[in-house]
Amino acid sequence: MIPATEPLEYFPRGRQVVENHPGPIVEDEHALSGHPVDFVLLQRMQNVNISLDEDEPVEFYRLRELPIEPERNNLPSGGVSKPYLCTEEELYVRGHTAVWTQCVGNESQGLPQNTFTCDTPIRFAFFCPKRFIRPDTALPGKPDSDQSAICLIDKDTIHVFLDSGQTYKAMLQCPVSAVWMMPNGIMLERNANHSVTISRVGVPWPRLFTLTFPLEEMKPVLMAIGSKFGFLDAPNYHVVFSSEKVSLVLLYEETSGRHHVYKLRPADPEEIEMVEPIDTTSEMELEEDISNLPHSEPGHESTTDHRHTQTKLLGANPKLDQTLGSTVSSWINSIPLGNNSFSDQPSRIGDDFLFGKNFNCNVLEQLETRSTSLAPQFCLEHICTVHATRSSDAGIGSAPRSSVLEGEMASEAFLHTDLVGNEYVCFIQSRAFRLTLVRYNETTLSVSVSYTIPARSAVSIDHINMIVVLEPSGRLVLYSGPIAVGKLHVTGFQSECFRTHTVGSGQPSSAPIIPVRANQVANASQEGFPRRSTLLPNVSIADGKFEEELHLLSPVRPVHLSGPVPSGSKTKYASTTNARTGTDTIVKLRDATGSRFTLVLGNDRLVRLALAPLAESQLVHSCLNVMRIALPNAIVHEFLIHWYGTRNVPGSHAGLSAHQEWDLFCTLLFTMMGRPIGPPDTDDRVSASVHQPTGTECSPSCSDEPKKRRRAENSHGQPSDWEFLVRHATDQPLESGPRCPREMATGGGAGARPYQNHALNNLYPFIPDILQMFHLLYEDLKMNVCRTDEMRLLADFLYCLAADAKLEPYQLHYLTDFPELFDRYLRHESCPIADSTIFNRLGAEQTTPPHMFRYIERMLDGLHDETPFPYRPGINDFSYDMLTLVGYIHRIAAARDWIHQHLTVVLSSKFFEQQNSRQLALQHPNPESAKATDNSFERTGDTVLAFLIERGYGRNQLDQLPIAMRYIVMNYLEGCRQYLTHGLQAVYYELLMRPELRSHSLCSGLQEWVPDLELNTHDDLQQRCIAKAKYDEIDTWQKEMSEVEISATGGGGVTGGVGGTSSNVAGSSTQKEDGLRQGRDEDGMGGLDDEFLLIRFPDDRRMDDVRAFLNSSQRIQINIPQPPNVTDHDFLEEQERRLYMLCLRTMALSVGRGMFTVSSSRPSETQTVPIPRLCLSGRDVVRGTTIEIQQIEVPANMSLWPAFHNGVAAGLRICPDTPHLTSTWIANNRQGVRSTMLPSGTDSSTEHGGFLLALGLTGHLRKLSVYSIFDYMVRSDEMVRLGLLLGLSAAHRGTGDLCMTRLLAVHVEALLPPTSVELDVSQNLQVAALLGIGLLYQGMAKRHMVEILLQEIGRPPGPEMENYVERESYSLTAGLALGLVTLGLGDGSTSLHDLALPDTLYYYMNGGNRRLMVGAQKEKYRLPSFQIKEGPAVNLDVTAPGATLALGLMYFATGNEAISRLLEPPTTNYILQFVRPDLLQLRIIARHLIHWDRIEPTQGWVTQQIPELLQQNVSPLDETPEEQEPGAEQQPGQTEKVLYAQAYCSVMCGSAIAIGLRFAGTADETAVQTLDHYLLYFIEHGNRLHKYSQETPSKFARSVGRQMVENCTMVLLLSLSLVLAGTGDLRVLRAVRMLRSRIGVLQVTYGSHMAIHMALGFLFLGGGRFTLSRSPTAIAALVCTIFPKFPTYSNDNRYHLQAFRHLYVLAIEPRIFIPRSIDTGKLCMCRIRYALVGADASPVEQFAPCLLPEFDTLAWIEVCDENYWHIRFDRKYNWQILESIFKKNERVDVKQRTGCLSYQEDPTRLITSQIQTNSHHQSQWHCEPLKLLQLLGQTDVINTTRMLLIPPDTRKLRCLLEPTGSLTHVRQCLSLYAHHVTDCVLGDRLHALPLYLGLTQLLQDNPQRVYKAMDAWQVRLFTVALDKSYWPYKIPGSRSLLSSNLLQSLLKRIWKRYDEQFYRYRPIIRQYLGLDTINDPNAGLLQGGHGMEPEDGTDPERRREHLLNLTKLIVLYDLPYGSLLSGGQMSGNV
Repeated sequence: MIPATEPLEYFPRGRQVVENHPGPIVEDEHALSGHPVDFVLLQRMQNVNISLDEDEPVEFYRLRELPIEPERNNLPSGGVSKPYLCTEEELYVRGHTAVWTQCVGNESQGLPQNTFTCDTPIRFAFFCPKRFIRPDTALPGKPDSDQSAICLIDKDTIHVFLDSGQTYKAMLQCPVSAVWMMPNGIMLERNANHSVTISRVGVPWPRLFTLTFPLEEMKPVLMAIGSKFGFLDAPNYHVVFSSEKVSLVLLYEETSGRHHVYKLRPADPEEIEMVEPIDTTSEMELEEDISNLPHSEPGHESTTDHRHTQTKLLGANPKLDQTLGSTVSSWINSIPLGNNSFSDQPSRIGDDFLFGKNFNCNVLEQLETRSTSLAPQFCLEHICTVHATRSSDAGIGSAPRSSVLEGEMASEAFLHTDLVGNEYVCFIQSRAFRLTLVRYNETTLSVSVSYTIPARSAVSIDHINMIVVLEPSGRLVLYSGPIAVGKLHVTGFQSECFRTHTVGSGQPSSAPIIPVRANQVANASQEGFPRRSTLLPNVSIADGKFEEELHLLSPVRPVHLSGPVPSGSKTKYASTTNARTGTDTIVKLRDATGSRFTLVLGNDRLVRLALAPLAESQLVHSCLNVMRIALPNAIVHEFLIHWYGTRNVPGSHAGLSAHQEWDLFCTLLFTMMGRPIGPPDTDDRVSASVHQPTGTECSPSCSDEPKKRRRAENSHGQPSDWEFLVRHATDQPLESGPRCPREMATGGGAGARPYQNHALNNLYPFIPDILQMFHLLYEDLKMNVCRTDEMRLLADFLYCLAADAKLEPYQLHYLTDFPELFDRYLRHESCPIADSTIFNRLGAEQTTPPHMFRYIERMLDGLHDETPFPYRPGINDFSYDMLTLVGYIHRIAAARDWIHQHLTVVLSSKFFEQQNSRQLALQHPNPESAKATDNSFERTGDTVLAFLIERGYGRNQLDQLPIAMRYIVMNYLEGCRQYLTHGLQAVYYELLMRPELRSHSLCSGLQEWVPDLELNTHDDLQQRCIAKAKYDEIDTWQKEMSEVEISATGGGGVTGGVGGTSSNVAGSSTQKEDGLRQGRDEDGMGGLDDEFLLIRFPDDRRMDDVRAFLNSSQRIQINIPQPPNVTDHDFLEEQERRLYMLCLRTMALSVGRGMFTVSSSRPSETQTVPIPRLCLSGRDVVRGTTIEIQQIEVPANMSLWPAFHNGVAAGLRICPDTPHLTSTWIANNRQGVRSTMLPSGTDSSTEHGGFLLALGLTGHLRKLSVYSIFDYMVRSDEMVRLGLLLGLSAAHRGTGDLCMTRLLAVHVEALLPPTSVELDVSQNLQVAALLGIGLLYQGMAKRHMVEILLQEIGRPPGPEMENYVERESYSLTAGLALGLVTLGLGDGSTSLHDLALPDTLYYYMNGGNRRLMVGAQKEKYRLPSFQIKEGPAVNLDVTAPGATLALGLMYFATGNEAISRLLEPPTTNYILQFVRPDLLQLRIIARHLIHWDRIEPTQGWVTQQIPELLQQNVSPLDETPEEQEPGAEQQPGQTEKVLYAQAYCSVMCGSAIAIGLRFAGTADETAVQTLDHYLLYFIEHGNRLHKYSQETPSKFARSVGRQMVENCTMVLLLSLSLVLAGTGDLRVLRAVRMLRSRIGVLQVTYGSHMAIHMALGFLFLGGGRFTLSRSPTAIAALVCTIFPKFPTYSNDNRYHLQAFRHLYVLAIEPRIFIPRSIDTGKLCMCRIRYALVGADASPVEQFAPCLLPEFDTLAWIEVCDENYWHIRFDRKYNWQILESIFKKNERVDVKQRTGCLSYQEDPTRLITSQIQTNSHHQSQWHCEPLKLLQLLGQTDVINTTRMLLIPPDTRKLRCLLEPTGSLTHVRQCLSLYAHHVTDCVLGDRLHALPLYLGLTQLLQDNPQRVYKAMDAWQVRLFTVALDKSYWPYKIPGSRSLLSSNLLQSLLKRIWKRYDEQFYRYRPIIRQYLGLDTINDPNAGLLQGGHGMEPEDGTDPERRREHLLNLTKLIVLYDLPYGSLLSGGQMSGNV
């Protein structure tokens, strides 16, 4: 009898949740909200139902085990699951509501609980298969998703909910009656009651469909019976079972009453064409009777895949099926339609009319045309028919049954795997009381045999591979396959239900039924009844009726049964149940999860039970696995059944220790092998005393303890009782006479009882196999130091078996490992095995048992022959794999064949073939010198790593190796560590401890570099958080902040700064600082990465100044003293004038702030972006009053464009790669209150327009829906539409999108036909749309657009009042757009040759007679303007700027000399008078754009660009002032001087702009010095021109004029900021600080402040994280941005639209190399080195973070810092990773070396120099380990140093930790530890410290160590491996795991100590070798050897110690072993 755990009452966890749930939302009354109250009342009265038979909501639930994946383990018996741990999830459904509960562990509540509600009652609910939620578009090689999902099906809709929050919803295409699982999705069975016969050429409409993805089409299932193919149409066929585990389907046919097994496979296209009507009934009759198959056992199989599934998925009330729509034709009509839940469904009335009046008519043939998407995807192929057979076994009964019960349809079905891995499909016929098991082959899916078992209900328990069967009599019986294991005892149920009774089975079972003792039954009835479970939170405390009713519980079925009573039941059971109510019996078994299942009682109560595992000890698991592999299935099956009954007897539910379980296992194993007495008593063990558990009388008793007898047996004493007492009292054998130790050890006594060979001892013939396989397991356990105790237990068993078999080599093998076995078996008799011939099967192993360590030693010594080590897969995999690695690494020639064979089996031959073409896991540092041979270092390392990964060996498994093997393997891995490459699986980097390389691939987001992880765009953050480095766990809180403003990270990256906070804000009020700390972002600069800024600019507070300069959210401080004679009114006006002057600067701050904060935040999908306030009010510092501009006159709508720029700055903060920003999110950022339209003209509306422009520049507007665009364009004001047009064009730039073209054409008159309606489009919108065309068709050279833009440059005004304002801006924009469309094409476009673009543009630059208009609008402009008179010539003031820049952009970097000559500056005075200075500046810029490569950053080059005419007439360095004012006669000369001076400045500034563009973002020092020289010159002379200046200005400055000097200053400042973009250079910051302080200066306008703060923004672009690109598109965007004509006032757009100032966003790129420590997640500083492509110069070395050159110019870049691991990005290999990391604005992770400090931790490098001096310049034997405590940032080093090198202060602790002995010995140990720790820390190999400590333990030779033979072998292997440390093909200079000097020193010390010990034991060893005899036991022994000298042998502990030492010396010096068994006298002398 097998006990179960204590029963616990179970309540569905979702029941209480549903009771408190409000249910679905009823919308009926809302529909009548507009009607009078009478209608609502009438509707409510109509809905009242007073019927008594109203159905209650249907309740059902489902449980499954949580898919907790165990870690990969190389050992076959690795994962031991915990059977009593609740790892379940529950899906509970009642009515409209479903509750999904997940519960892990013994929690009081199941959390979390997710609730889902449907509109109609839920009919089906189930957990989705993994592949059902995987789209068909997923990559085929990727594994299934780890996400869980549930599926709910209501009336007509399928809902799928994923645990990540994703949902799928689709309409069902037919009424469904059942849903079934399959491996690739689900199967839907159409309701047969609503069958519609729709025939076309005899092809029926199917009833069974498959669905592989929720949004895919339902496809019919093809059926194949023999050679015929058709569809399942007959209503008498029903699906009984299918599973997601196996592709088998069980069908039931009502006519014949048979069950048919089908195989589900993909359908072939040829089979679809062969569809024809088939008669399945007649075909089934031809099938052979499956019951006539022989009940035979096929060849043994082994599998660990436990499968289980439920039968029919949770169906609800069948009445719900009838509530489906009455019009089935509507369902059929929807089948050819797409499975789109958002498609409009046709009305059912129309469907009824279309399909006819009734459902029985045939539909017209043309309406039944099938869609190609409905082609069958899967086919059901008939395998066999399971007939209703009866078993001949007596347990089933012989009473005849009705044919109705024989042909009953199965009510439940499930999968089952028995104890030996046989697979079954089981189904229950509840009325016939029959469980049928159909055995199938998992590989071929063929059925071999079937069995029947009497059962009322059954469930399969996966964790123990058994079936719990509820028999008709009410008993619970365990089965493994068709064989009964034993009766199940449930505590609290009356034991009369479990009387001894013949257990029926499909096969006669030889397993004895274990009776229960009487006292145990009595105790079981007294110990109580099922108590409440702590897992169930819904149990009410007051509900005490359960305990009262449970006294009447009985699993016996009541008398009144629906079917006939089986003959096996007895009358007294019926009489017992007559007195009961029938409500407390076991009705059903259900919900099997893991090792738990539920009993359903007659009163609907649920009781949850659990079964004990098969074994808990890992050693027993391993042995059982060995037996499964080595022995036949039938033998193993019988043994496992015996074992489960032996282990789990009543009273053992408390659990067994590992020793107790092993004793039971050995006892049973010896008994079934025929040993007459059990193994020696466990009391003789040294380790612990273990007692046998009670209740083991079912198993054969041990010989040492007398057998316990029953009451009926003779109770008189026997001789064995006296023998037992004597042995325990004297601890000696019973025999009085002396006995030869060898005879006693080998069982040669006359009274020895041999092994018995009879039917019950079925393991007797397999004793040699057991010995051989267990010995291989024993050798495998040697490779795991954590299982040494288990090896000791296994050696005990094997030694006993070898002694019985008289196999002396095996005895010696185990005796040398554990010498105490000799003494242990001296006191016990052995039982000889009579038939010694059975061991002849061992062959050569009979004389030389396999020895792993000796084999490895011979291999390394070169003494190995070609004989491979014995290998059995699944038994000694670990040891054989390590042996293979050792031989492959050292290239042992004799073992090449079997090593290659094993590698090929594991890795496949295709792996070695692909090594020639794919990138290897290791990369040689010098690829040119690497040899591409099969024996190369890269190939060897790639093979070794792939082998380890394929077998699942990680660091944890390798750390369990013995010390010598660990050194061999991990020393090789250490040599490969620095050569690992990118693009590998994560386990590679975990194995070699290089997590930063994995992080690079993840941060890049490139799928080809992350082969083991599917990077989804939606779940990128979640996927990467699983696989990122460990600092993600440290900084997880940063991602969960309410203010999600983590700056400069992409997809799951972690920053050190806290979003929304700033710690270094100077000059701000306390209120502002507090607000920032609280997460409020008042100034719009709260999302900056403070950690990066601190490391980027660590030495000053420049960032505080920048934030103060760009802050526009605070009131302006007005501090003007009021003179005594000024009235308050005049003083108020003076304050307002002062406020207005400051407002000019404040209004210009937003443009610079947008540059400063670009891409600094990532808002969540529920968070709106705050726009900081643009405060234009002031505050009187003295009075504290608020000052508003009310008295003075200011321009109208002064804050319109500043508000627009403010919105742009707020929008630019959003990173371009921010996920989840949808069209809805964009619309939600409208700042209207409950309105879809913003008030026109308000600041909020204007700011939102700028916000849309920013979203377009960052690419987010591509997600804006067409409806949202239409809503914006119709219901928004001008500024919103302007931002939207320009943003959409920027988002779709270079695409030529037709939708955007249509949208822009509405606003550009030239793109409309001449007959179109004239639209009132404002001038600014036309200008924005014109540039939008240029962006949309950028670089495409679209001919039509080129013609339009060329004409628009010279568009005339008129004819009425159109086009009369801001014509310059329109013409300039047309020219810029033309330049964008033809960017860099020059004369290369053949389609544009006939347009003569250079000629027309030159005409627009130099003038001429006006040409006639062409194009669509030529008729409109035939007449001149009535208001503006321009004459017959073209207006150069309007057309020249645009034409000049268009020509420069068109011929960008082409070097066309002809075009450049057109742009040369004038060389004569006459021509110079016709060119305005600003136009001359534009010509110089355009000319330099053409000669892009000729630009030089020197002052000499700038001077060369100035014409000779200007150099002769202008002297800028002439400082002599003019002494008199010019007279009237001097006016003409003065005019020429002004002209020359201004032309000189224009040429110089144009050249400066060219230098700024050419060297933008490079920080070229020569260019910086050149521009800084000119900037300081103009700043100085500008100051001199000030009226309060004390210095007199020069002639040149006076000739130029103040405004020209101001313009030149702004241009030079911008040019300098372009070169230094993103660097934060202080030279520019100082100039900005000075220039922005000029308030009230006449020439300092709004445009000047805009230019100044744009320069400040460029200087700190993106907070120092971005710089500028120099690509053609970027240069064009910069030309549009810094057009050298700035607005005069805030709303000035005459010459240049202010919105274009933000186009710099198209030119920025991240090129800042930002290193981050992978261990801490914090930014750090390190040295990097890079080289340029094709450059012969030496590589450049810099400190990162630093600015890099353009990626196109770099050849490679590497981290070359001695404090960090080397990383190299090369253009030939992994350059894509670095580019993607920079594009995503990620950091580059680096790994810090142990023992090194970063530059932040040790800025002066003083600590580092001290530590490294000790390690490099001094001998490593004179170290100061306490200096390691200065490595404060490395906790592992600190803890190791404190633990090993610093003794504790407390004396008691010191006594426990310090080695025993004198103080000198203590100091020697600490000194030795100091050397080891110092070497590991400074050598960055702290993971090698356990090896040093292990060798130190060998040196100390602790007497407490039991397994000293292992120590001896490790010393021998270390000695051999040290000579082989330089394996073939090793790269010179590669890393080593241990220091060779320290290792050799340790080994020499160890050998010296062992030599001394050998000298002490020399007399005993000589006597052992037979060379001498011992007269004096102490002769030749050294005295004072720390307790090592032998003393009196009567002390057992001393004798044991000497025996261990002697054996260790025998092994260490390789002395002969043969004398051990005959050396009893010697051992006794010891």
